[in-house]
Amino acid sequence: MSINKITKYVQPIAALAKSSPIPPLETTKSAFSILVEAHSQYKCLVEQETTKREAISAWRDINVRRLEDQREILEMYLTQTFGERAHNINEMFERLDTAMEEGDINKIGLFLGGIVDLAKQSPLAGINQLISQYHDDSIDKIMI
Repeated sequence: MSINKITKYVQPIAALAKSSPIPPLETTKSAFSILVEAHSQYKCLVEQETTKREAISAWRDINVRRLEDQREILEMYLTQTFGERAHNINEMFERLDTAMEEGDINKIGLFLGGIVDLAKQSPLAGINQLISQYHDDSIDKIMI
């Protein structure tokens, strides 16, 4: 409770104590009533703020879990994409080596073209589709 709120209740109590026509017992009852009301308001405020903190904590937990899920999906996507890419490039170089050993110019050109095409493709091109699938509530499973 802030000082201003406490002062708001203390000032009426002080004014009651100074006024002489009110008997001391009545002043005490009035002061006690003011204290009870202030305590009641304080408890209500504490409950409201506790509820707000719990809501913020729940929101945080949900969003942290969502970020962890997104991270996990992205890591799986990148691992698989780069793994396939590395495998394909290695295969193309092995076939290029074989074509060079055989001296087959047509195959050499074909495999060099394939390697260049793979190098031109961005492994991150499918991320936009992955993200849109993640945010689409109608999709139950995302295939990577």
